[in-house]
Amino acid sequence: MQKTATTGDADDQPVWSSTNAGGLPLRLFELQGKLYRKAKAEPGFRFYSLFGQMLRRDVLMAAWGRVARNNGCPGVDGVTIARIVDRPGGVADV
Repeated sequence: MQKTATTGDADDQPVWSSTNAGGLPLRLFELQGKLYRKAKAEPGFRFYSLFGQMLRRDVLMAAWGRVARNNGCPGVDGVTIARIVDRPGGVADV
């Protein structure tokens, strides 16, 4: 997440950065900002549906793009990026 800024007052809530330095799609950047602001505004709030947000296709494709650009390492299962890309259906099925 981006660094935040405050005016210094104890009652100030951190301000979500308007800079999308990670190059996320706009909808994901907005979702990240909303989750951040909610967590900062209500520290005791419990997010019960984050798993559903992670399973959104746009979230998964953005994550895949970051892993692929970074030449991500195989997971504990040993599956490499190349193996996923080369399988029938390729990334379209991920």
